[in-house]
Amino acid sequence: MYLINRAVEVVKLKEPFLDWVNSMSGPKLTLEAINKENHVFLLAEHGNEQELELIIQQLYPDIFRIELRSFCRDESRWPKIKYRTFLDWFDIEVHSTVFDPYDREIEREEFLHY
Repeated sequence: MYLINRAVEVVKLKEPFLDWVNSMSGPKLTLEAINKENHVFLLAEHGNEQELELIIQQLYPDIFRIELRSFCRDESRWPKIKYRTFLDWFDIEVHSTVFDPYDREIEREEFLHY
């Protein structure tokens, strides 16, 4: 078992995100349904809340894009990606102790490319 030098951020979708999803055509969803399987992001280690806030401010545009893309690939239907909107649309749950029980390398694949 290995303790790794990362924290994790679990992103949970809130009512404004659900309202945006349900504003598009298709079956209407519930918060329970869209939060059944949440995205989790590795974060750099941080020593205090201010450091954590800076890390989230740096990463939020990509996290926001990933969450939006999960429900709509048409970027013209996306809201403006702003930090205030991010905080309104998502609950962030951070855990600072992360264990890796496997003795093999983690495979990485590029997901967002600009």
